[in-house]
Amino acid sequence: MTAVLCDELIETPCALCGSEETAPVLTTANGFYLSRCVQCDFQYYNPRPSNEAVEAYYHGEEFYQKVNITAVEIVMDILAHHKMVPGNFLDIGCGIGALVSLAEKKGWNAVGVDPSPMAGKLGKEVLGVDIVQSYVNDLDFPEDQFDAVVMLAVLEHAFDPLEMVRKVWKWIKPGGRLILSTPNLDNLNYHLLPDKTAYSWFIKEHINHFTIKTHRQMLDRAGFENTMFHLSGHFSVGREDEVSRLNHTDSFLRSARKHFSESLNEIAFKRYTKPACDLNDDQFLDIWLRQVECWDLPSGEYSLSDAVYVSAQKPFL
Repeated sequence: MTAVLCDELIETPCALCGSEETAPVLTTANGFYLSRCVQCDFQYYNPRPSNEAVEAYYHGEEFYQKVNITAVEIVMDILAHHKMVPGNFLDIGCGIGALVSLAEKKGWNAVGVDPSPMAGKLGKEVLGVDIVQSYVNDLDFPEDQFDAVVMLAVLEHAFDPLEMVRKVWKWIKPGGRLILSTPNLDNLNYHLLPDKTAYSWFIKEHINHFTIKTHRQMLDRAGFENTMFHLSGHFSVGREDEVSRLNHTDSFLRSARKHFSESLNEIAFKRYTKPACDLNDDQFLDIWLRQVECWDLPSGEYSLSDAVYVSAQKPFL
C-alpha cells in the first residue's frame, strides 16, 4: 500500500446523512482511503487529511493563478438557459474573481467570497475586484438576498458540504438558483479505467467525491428542487427483462458524436456499412447502446465529462 502523504488522518461520519458506517472502495495511488457510506452511497476520504493539511493548499499564489475561463462561460450559459435577468449574484470560492468581474459587466450586482488573502490580493491587482475574505461558515448574509449563487469546484473540498448548501439556501430568493460544479465519479472514463486508484481527481484537497445520485440527494435534503445537469453528456442505462435501454440528453448526443465516433466505427460498419459520423441519431444511439453492453456498464446514470455542472432552484413560497 502506498504511504499516505500527510501527517494526520481523521475519521469522519458521512457529510450527507451522518452515518458512521462505511465500506472501503479503494486506496488511491496517493495513499488516500476512499470509502462509501453504506446508508446513502456518498463517497469520501475516510479517514481523511486534517482540516489544516487540506486548507494549506489554498494559500499559495499558484493555486489562484489558475482561472478556468470555460467554467465562467458555462455559468453564463446556464443563467441564459434559465432566462435569468441580472439581479443579486454571489460567487462562493471565487478565486481572483473572474466570474464576479464578468457578471458585473453583464449587469449583475455581484459579490465574490474567498477565504484566501492571496485571492483577494490578486483579484484587486489583476481584475480590480473587491473580494470578501471569509469562509462560508463565517458569513451572515440576509435571507432571500441573492437571485443566483455559484459554487464552482467548492463542494469537493468542503468539510460539511450539506450544511454549506443548506446555509446558501437561506440566502437565495424564492425562485432563485444555485449553480455548482464538482468532479463526478459517474463519468464514463472513470468507469472504464482498468486501474481506478490512479484517477486524476484523487488528490489530497478533494475529500468528497460526488456522483449524480449523491448530488440529487444533497440538493433535495437542502430544500432545492428542479435539479438539472448541464453540458456533461448526461445519460442513463436501464435494464428490464434482460433488455438494455438508454435515456439521454441532447448534450450527450453532441458530445458522444464528437468524442466517440471514431472509436465506434467498427460497430458502425458492421451494423450499417458506414462510419459512425455518417449515421443518423437513431442509428448512432443504437450502436452506442451496443457498445454500452460490451462495456458491461451497470444500470445507472453517467456523464461523458469528468465534471458536472448542476443547477437547482429554491422553491417559491
